[in-house]
Amino acid sequence: MMMDMPAQAISKLTQAGKFGQQRRFEFIGGRRLRVSERSGRKSRSYVIDIVAIDPRGRTSVHVPWNWLGLVIAGITAALIGWLVLQPGGAALSLVLLVSGLASVAGLIMMVRGISKRRVFVSCHARVPLLELELDQPDRPRFNNFVAHLEQRIADAHQQSKLDEGQHVAGELRMLRRLTEVGVFEPDIYQRAKSRLLEKF
Repeated sequence: MMMDMPAQAISKLTQAGKFGQQRRFEFIGGRRLRVSERSGRKSRSYVIDIVAIDPRGRTSVHVPWNWLGLVIAGITAALIGWLVLQPGGAALSLVLLVSGLASVAGLIMMVRGISKRRVFVSCHARVPLLELELDQPDRPRFNNFVAHLEQRIADAHQQSKLDEGQHVAGELRMLRRLTEVGVFEPDIYQRAKSRLLEKF
């Protein structure tokens, strides 16, 4: 009679997005997690010190609001065309057709891009450091990786010999480095820096 063996912890996870982008998460060494991202011809890779991550991840719904701009532009163009152009003319028909198509395309892309994510934030500044697409590439591998990640984070916190001031300084250095490689916008870093410096 064969006994079920416990599943081996997954230390790598690759996720493909709905629009062709790919993200790979891989533990390197004891406390570091490498994130590699590729979208079309663009790619980047960066490292996160997991002791800076709050072990309590949360599930959230991600809505790609950037497509809303296309919807608004289409509606605005239709309204301006309606007010300015000759009623019943070919120009008005063309403007209404193109703006309508743009609005519908933007709305479709926005709805297609809605996803559920498991989000892990930094301990002190509360900046999202990791966003994992829920149940990607499949539920068992996703759940295994997240359980392994949470355990590694908890172990890193337990084994850390740093006091709170050193943790905050390390988190600030990491956020600055991630901003320099384009993970965060400078204004996000500045807000996080202000929050961290208020602690001391």
